Amino acid sequence: MLNKYATLFLLALSGSLVAPASDFYVSESGSDNNPGTFALPFASIQKAANSMFAGDTCHIRAGTYRETVTLPRSGTSGSPIRFQAYSNENVVVTGLDVISGWSLLSNGIYQCAANDVSQLFADGELMVEARWPNTDTDYFSPTLAVVDSATTSAYQQPLSLTDSALSAFPDGFWTGAKMWYMPGSEWGAGSTLITNHTGNQLNFINTSINESLQIETGNKYFLYGSLNALNVETEWFHENGLLYFKAPGIVNPNTLDVEARSRRYGFDLAWRNYIEIEGITFRAATLLTRGSHNVIENCEILFSTPFFDARIWNGDTGVVLNGEDNTLRKCEIAWSWGDGVSLENNTVSNTVENCLIHDCNWGGGWSAPIRTLGTGHAFLNNTIYNSGRSGIRFQKATRLRIEGNNVSHMGW
Repeated sequence: MLNKYATLFLLALSGSLVAPASDFYVSESGSDNNPGTFALPFASIQKAANSMFAGDTCHIRAGTYRETVTLPRSGTSGSPIRFQAYSNENVVVTGLDVISGWSLLSNGIYQCAANDVSQLFADGELMVEARWPNTDTDYFSPTLAVVDSATTSAYQQPLSLTDSALSAFPDGFWTGAKMWYMPGSEWGAGSTLITNHTGNQLNFINTSINESLQIETGNKYFLYGSLNALNVETEWFHENGLLYFKAPGIVNPNTLDVEARSRRYGFDLAWRNYIEIEGITFRAATLLTRGSHNVIENCEILFSTPFFDARIWNGDTGVVLNGEDNTLRKCEIAWSWGDGVSLENNTVSNTVENCLIHDCNWGGGWSAPIRTLGTGHAFLNNTIYNSGRSGIRFQKATRLRIEGNNVSHMGW
């Protein structure tokens, strides 16, 4: 039986440029040593992607696939490369890996070795990155600390704030931690490093060049980025290759299904063209395209963007729809610390239509359910609700068509 490369070579010799389309199958119970047929499927989507040419289709059976799929080649206008859930089965592509090997540290806190953790789930539920004051995962109504008083300074110069609640901690307890804060006129959030903690005072560096965005009396903040913040169940912290976790019910996490996020993307299409993806759930993973004429349809993209250090005037990306003439259609995008959908500079004529996009910009920065630069895009008939700030942010974008969208519950 000729493989695809040999077939293409013979077709080239004969003057024909079109190879017969092939169907590949992937299953959790398969093997990458298999031929990728229905009876003998591959185990990974990546193995199928490596085997595919223009016109080929990958049928993915139900299961959870822990990988970032990349494409070695593009499809063509009449013969796209296609990835789809087989017969509407439940296919999950995730950035999460199972974590085990926990040992007790102290006070119900367990630790294990782990690299590059940006989100943690236990028995399928999102856990809280350790912070003070403690909060739950209702990130639009979090518990926050309040500034009693604050100094002012020039950009990148020392600042300080006072908060009587800080006196409950010994001096130096928060030195080296980070602070998320919603400063001044509260246009957007920022983060900074705590350089010193004494009594009721925190010293830090001003990260805003705008006087209206310097921290002042009554502003809200929380502290994170320190193991000292980990003191209640459901909280976790990661540093220097070690993961710390106080599990729900303060149980031994070896008894739970604990998963940590170590990958950003489920599919990284890079500069590939004419790729179609349909019917897949992306969990704690997102997608990126920089090419053209790609279509993402009937997918769920959940928990796309993990927590990040807030940057005043900036956000962080969700589904990255760069390139030209790409389409995101009939998808649900939800539960992101940053954007739902991101379109960056030099993007042209991309379309987001008939999507449900909600609970984005948990971080309260400049992200949005749809945040766009570029030109010629169309945002049509989407339902958008629950955002930390804007619904559709299109500053500096040109020649947009924004039509028929239902946008509500912004500015959380």
